[in-house]
Amino acid sequence: MLGSALTVVNTTLSGNVATGNGANYVENGQQLGQGGNGGAVSMDGQGRALYVCGSTFADNSSGAFGGAIFRTGYQSEPNEIHRSAFLDNEARDRSGAEADLPSGAGALYLQGVHVTMTSSTVAGNRARSSAGVWILAHGAAAATADLTNVTITGNATYPRDPFTERGVAAGVTIGDGTTGTLLNCTITGNSAQFGAAVWNASSLTIRNTILANDAENVYTPLNCTGSSYASPPASGDHNVQWPMGVQDDMECTPGITRMDPQMGALGDHGGPTPTALPGAAGLPAGTGCPPTDQRGEPRGEPCTIGAVELP
Repeated sequence: MLGSALTVVNTTLSGNVATGNGANYVENGQQLGQGGNGGAVSMDGQGRALYVCGSTFADNSSGAFGGAIFRTGYQSEPNEIHRSAFLDNEARDRSGAEADLPSGAGALYLQGVHVTMTSSTVAGNRARSSAGVWILAHGAAAATADLTNVTITGNATYPRDPFTERGVAAGVTIGDGTTGTLLNCTITGNSAQFGAAVWNASSLTIRNTILANDAENVYTPLNCTGSSYASPPASGDHNVQWPMGVQDDMECTPGITRMDPQMGALGDHGGPTPTALPGAAGLPAGTGCPPTDQRGEPRGEPCTIGAVELP
């Protein structure tokens, strides 16, 4: 879709394939590349809004960026996603003669826009790097990443042998020129060489969030990366982080609680999108939570960290 706004409501987009590869780019004033962006939706337009609500994007495949949605903006345009699920999409793997072709953002590639995402799930998506959600600026157009009551789980970069060649960033990837807040999110079970929770978290505030993910390279940061290894990359509070790692993992935010949340499998626990529940006793309470959780159930006081309010 070029130069138009788009609204997707109560819709399922499944099994779509972007057949091109190599993405599109401009070099010396010429449009080059062979497409491949956006397995279900590809949107490029200045001053246009994208609105998605109550919809499911499943088993879609791109040949470059954005297995489900590829979106390029130019003026930090609105990009709203509510009560929607992005399940088992992919940016196809590349090897051999195609090894240099891109494969990024297995679910969502959102560039130069203001992302407001609530009560949604991004799960089981795959890419060579940045397997889940990738939010980044577009030139002078800054990006914003505001995610509330969002579950991001089971996203993975494609394995490699040796594992040191495996891609990084499995949950949320934050590009340059991007700020925002992750509030009451569940970012668990994502897998990459390292940086499996939030890549480049330095410009974010993370609050009331569970971060428990897998790094194949246990000698590098397991969850969050940032501009400095000497200090927590993100600001925020009332978060839980796991595991510790063979070499101690850098804290994602200052004073974070280190404990295993004992996450259960993704499933139907009420509400419009699948969720995952922690099983550990003694998780810290949150503060300043939104009034309802991902399922639309009221929050308590004190509230539960993560996307789902527990009794």
